[in-house]
Amino acid sequence: MHRLAIIAVLVAASAAGARAGKKARRRGPYGPSSRVERPAEARGQASLRVRSIDLSRRVVVVELGGFPRAPAGNLFTFTDDRGRKFIATDARCEEPFPSGLRLCDLTTPEGYERHGWVGLELHLHGLLSATVAAPREELERAYEAAREVGAEPAPVAVDEKKPTAPVKAPSAEDEEKEE
Repeated sequence: MHRLAIIAVLVAASAAGARAGKKARRRGPYGPSSRVERPAEARGQASLRVRSIDLSRRVVVVELGGFPRAPAGNLFTFTDDRGRKFIATDARCEEPFPSGLRLCDLTTPEGYERHGWVGLELHLHGLLSATVAAPREELERAYEAAREVGAEPAPVAVDEKKPTAPVKAPSAEDEEKEE
């Protein structure tokens, strides 16, 4: 029993000595080496501008400034003239120019191109974070220009196997009319 007490005291002393020699490290939310970056908005460099809209392909070309990395597509939120919000389904961004600006192609979901767009926002870090908005007039002008060019929205795909209207069996009267 005496040996067990001595071993316990030695283990406790070595553990206390090991802790005393190290400085206490501050741990971030994602571990000891995490570093929280300031948002682009805080640096005063974030910008979002609409360059063009292609309604037939459902693609919006935007110019981003002040973002070190390309944002995910679901961080772009559109608002239509009915007040409904929808997100881009995909965002393909090019490498930034030496000025720091980068061009991104945003793909919008099918069906939302039929109503006018009045807002475009980019969430900086997540869907509940601060946003950068494109100028409303710029977005409306680009949407109207796309409408004037005659780029009608792409037709909604119809499943060939599924009829769009109920099919009724031909009656004897219908057969007589055809003859």
